[in-house]
Amino acid sequence: MKLRDVMIGWIKNDDVKIIAEVGVFKSLLMQMVLEETRDLVYEYWAIDPWKVVGLKYGKKLGYLTWQDWQDLYKHACSNMQKFQALKVLRMLSTDAARIFPDEYFDLVFIDADHSYHAVRDDIIAWYPKVKTGGILAGHDMEWLKGVTLAVKDCFGITEGIEENRRIWLKVKDGNIDMDNLRTDI
Repeated sequence: MKLRDVMIGWIKNDDVKIIAEVGVFKSLLMQMVLEETRDLVYEYWAIDPWKVVGLKYGKKLGYLTWQDWQDLYKHACSNMQKFQALKVLRMLSTDAARIFPDEYFDLVFIDADHSYHAVRDDIIAWYPKVKTGGILAGHDMEWLKGVTLAVKDCFGITEGIEENRRIWLKVKDGNIDMDNLRTDI
């Protein structure tokens, strides 16, 4: 099952109404999900800094210019005319998390910076923002080491689900045990 189908399933089957997508890049997931669920979603927050990142993130992102990132951001914003529920925030994910009260979202989907510390920091910042019984999930589990280690350290999850086991998921049932998080990576 593809990522978009998993997200659409959560929205349709789990009463997901308020969503944050953390790490939007080209807006593809957002567009596909909102096309199918526009009448079901009350708020869909698309959060990304859309900024030059350099080669540390590989050739795919490293060669994008300032203008490329501007165009990607403008494209995301242009979708607000099409989808009433869509709100776009151009900022770092952990800064954006501070804007929202705890227990606000039904679903937060993390697919931003894939380094260990960034994923861990996103989990720590966004987990409190998910309603009890809501979903914190992300992408690229078992594919990128930083994601896999951070998810394992935060939740003890060692295997992904669906889409070649690349999607990770945690239903919120309490607080994260901060004592188990690595600081040496």
